[in-house]
Amino acid sequence: DGDTFTAWKVGAFSPVDGEHLEVALTRPITTDRIKLVQSLNGPRDRWITSLRLRFDGDDPVTVTLDDASRTAAGQTVRFPKHSFHTLDLEIVGNNRGRADTYDGMSAVGLAEVRMRDDAPGAKPVRIHEVVRMPTDLVHAAASDSLRHPLVYTMTRERTVPLPPRYDPELQLDREFEVPAERSFGASGTVRFNAAVADSRLDLLFGIADATAGGVTADSSARLPGDLRARASSAIDGDPTTAWQTPFASPDGQSISLELPSPVTFDHLDLAVFADGRHSTPAHLRIASGDGTVREVDVPSVPDGPTENATATIPLDFEAVTGTDLKVIVTAVHPREVTEYFTGNPITAPVAIAELGIPGVRRAPEPARLDATCRTGLVAIDGNELPIRLTGTTADAERREGTSFEACQPGRVLSAGRHELRTEEGRRPGIDIDRFVLSSAAGGAPASVEQVAAGSPNIGTEVRAGAPTVRVTETYRDHATVRITGADAPFWFVLGQSDNAGWQASADGTDLGTSTLVDGYANGWLVRPGTNGGPMTVSLRWAPQRVVDSALAISGVVAVLALGIVGWTGIRLRRRKHAVPATTGSEVTTEADTISTVALAGSAPILVAPDGGAGPGIPGSAVLVGVPVVAGLLAGVLVQPWAAPLVAAATFGALRWRRARAVLRLFPALAVAMCGLYIVVQQHRHHFPPRFEWPTYFGRVNQLAWFAIVVLAADALIEIVERRRGTSGRETS
Repeated sequence: DGDTFTAWKVGAFSPVDGEHLEVALTRPITTDRIKLVQSLNGPRDRWITSLRLRFDGDDPVTVTLDDASRTAAGQTVRFPKHSFHTLDLEIVGNNRGRADTYDGMSAVGLAEVRMRDDAPGAKPVRIHEVVRMPTDLVHAAASDSLRHPLVYTMTRERTVPLPPRYDPELQLDREFEVPAERSFGASGTVRFNAAVADSRLDLLFGIADATAGGVTADSSARLPGDLRARASSAIDGDPTTAWQTPFASPDGQSISLELPSPVTFDHLDLAVFADGRHSTPAHLRIASGDGTVREVDVPSVPDGPTENATATIPLDFEAVTGTDLKVIVTAVHPREVTEYFTGNPITAPVAIAELGIPGVRRAPEPARLDATCRTGLVAIDGNELPIRLTGTTADAERREGTSFEACQPGRVLSAGRHELRTEEGRRPGIDIDRFVLSSAAGGAPASVEQVAAGSPNIGTEVRAGAPTVRVTETYRDHATVRITGADAPFWFVLGQSDNAGWQASADGTDLGTSTLVDGYANGWLVRPGTNGGPMTVSLRWAPQRVVDSALAISGVVAVLALGIVGWTGIRLRRRKHAVPATTGSEVTTEADTISTVALAGSAPILVAPDGGAGPGIPGSAVLVGVPVVAGLLAGVLVQPWAAPLVAAATFGALRWRRARAVLRLFPALAVAMCGLYIVVQQHRHHFPPRFEWPTYFGRVNQLAWFAIVVLAADALIEIVERRRGTSGRETS
């Protein structure tokens, strides 16, 4: 798309080799080169080192990516000249390779795949992405639509920027159709972009910078997503606000100040958050534009009892004078917290509530946002649409959404197709989240409120008659809701992603399959009785029943297994005490197939007279059938390669008694090896104790399953030998 800020990304916290991007062209191009730019934004501790290129499915060409591919200029990769419709780029190597765990590892991807035909004057291949709005309704209404109000609502797909992440849709670009010419009012909501510079945010909030007699304050970085954590919060005179660094790397972060006139100071009344949830500075470097530098140690302070508790630390040093000042946190007293999406320990941010430079304070923040008309944010069919913000600065700082309205009373749109396009928020600092075009019956411009007030089926009268909903219990897999005042059919909506696993019932009556509501949620149409009496709606995540059943079965089997072990032990103990001890005798019974050999002071031991050959070699049906069954079990539970190994081992154990001893010994040795591997890996990597802990040791999964299958094979042999009249074991 020609924008290095956007990228195809894949594989965060997971392997990436084998992932691929396919580019399908509307018409073929002929070239022997493309230029590649890897992802340039967000966490980047992994990157692609090699790609496999395929042109229209032909034999692949492998290319190596170097440091140039991780710059905006990109890396040119060459290959034999091809004419192609499709280009497939498959990841075959990355700088981190395979790992036992991918916790915290960033995604990889491509920001740009630059290509053009070799013909003179050919233009670069580009994509312009437009979302088309539905058209069936406006086609059906056609010119008759003027008898009704008409509202277009366009909402940008976005995320909360915590932890640092980017919106799936950076701007609104919508194509829509108007059935007949009419005039529209325009309104919507905006949010200030959380990625723009601190000083830019100050200007958006109406705070004067150094050119207007105030202070221009910037930082090297701030806590992602928190607009109140910007640099000027450390010079606003309010100890409850603070400049906060990002997690993991508070040391090395800095605040830069530009003042309208020089100041001289020889101390700081530094105020920091000291609450056990924040790191605190251990050393500061203070630098002025003329090259003066002061190194200042900051003592540790005790943590306060409440969140964001503030501690003031007086710091003295030789005087510094300047209009351009920088304060750098060069070392910290670290506090470790748990990173919620990896479960690993991470260094908490530093929060400076007040720098405490005498006489340096930013201008106060206005209560309301500047209502002057702003351009460069919205255009319809390429024509600017000036808008004004109507919200408060407090709401804007919390990113709760700020309303806007068009500066012009109405925009006339002819019948036919139109395109609305907004500017990406990282440039002006303002993201258009929702844009609404509204027109009253007859085609005159109107606000959404005016349209609602003039329509019998929308507005406060409907909301006032809605049933009362009260959640009586809620858990991860079920919830119960009490509804009163419902005397007409209504939609009951569970605000979780649509999934057939959710089941609902009203007063015990199944509500059937859920319906997709609002493009994401589960909804059920409920038809209550006419008396409007209270009713109970129960929600349950049905797949949990399978899990609960499996856990119950596992518990029963575990109890049975313990019972079998105990019962076997009792039988062995009784058998041992039932055999009389004799000395120096030998008895031959059952046609010399079993001898009793007694040693002085011990119980007799029954052994086979052939030294271990057993009761004889089984028949061919057993020698073939049992290994085949064991091999099939191994092929299904482990891997196909395990089938012949287990079959051969089972055959040997049936044919030779001493091979049986090896077969019995292997499961214990294999499980011991698995345990040793887990101990060593845990010692090396210090994996956190959490739900995913077993997945860190996947490399020994097959060995463990192999041990289980071998144990099952031994059990099959045991069953066969018992049926042949002997257990094949020494019996005391």
